[in-house]
Amino acid sequence: MNERTPPIQPDTPPPPPVEQGDDKMTAMLAWLLSLFFPIIPALVIYLIASDDPASGQRSFSKETARVALNWQLTNFLAVIVGIVLTVVVIGIVVIGVFSVLNIVFCIIGMVKALQGENWNSPVTISFVK
Repeated sequence: MNERTPPIQPDTPPPPPVEQGDDKMTAMLAWLLSLFFPIIPALVIYLIASDDPASGQRSFSKETARVALNWQLTNFLAVIVGIVLTVVVIGIVVIGVFSVLNIVFCIIGMVKALQGENWNSPVTISFVK
């Protein structure tokens, strides 16, 4: 009888915990869905995401949803100001600039969330702390 020994496996790191991957995906969804449905997805994720019980800090998805929500509220306010300023034509420029910034910031936020990095979008008013 010939016994076969299993091949020697190199030391490989264990896969990341499922919670971390889910947390990143939820954080990415806060940005992605905000492109199509402003404010609501980030608000819902912020409200349903739980804090980390071990450290007492915000979870990654909740922190990312907070940043996305702050950006969406800032963008909403800027568009409202732009609508008011259309009377003097400058509002069209304001609406255009913030529409482009919304697309760019949501894409950057999605990429950073998938990489597991916290990212604060510039020119954002911090409504939710």
